[in-house]
Amino acid sequence: MKGVDVHKKPTSFLQYLSYFSIGLIFGILSYLVMPFEIIQKSYIPGISIVIVPTICGTIMYFWGTRQNKLEKVYTNLSTFWGGAVFGLGYAIVRYLIIKIL
Repeated sequence: MKGVDVHKKPTSFLQYLSYFSIGLIFGILSYLVMPFEIIQKSYIPGISIVIVPTICGTIMYFWGTRQNKLEKVYTNLSTFWGGAVFGLGYAIVRYLIIKIL
């Protein structure tokens, strides 16, 4: 029986799952700080589930590009998709909590 290599990097799925989970946690924490909708009137319900991941992904993309230019080590969170998955978790949990409560 072969042992598990503890130094092996996790798969991309596990990384993105952890970014999503961290987004959920930050979404809950942000609700505790601001238990109301940030933008009160919206013509399209749930538009934040599209806008927040796009903004987070873009910011993290530029952060990762900057880190790369400075020759610093960066993770998959500093990519568009890493930031977008984090933002998706954040936006979903805020939307659900605010709509349910």
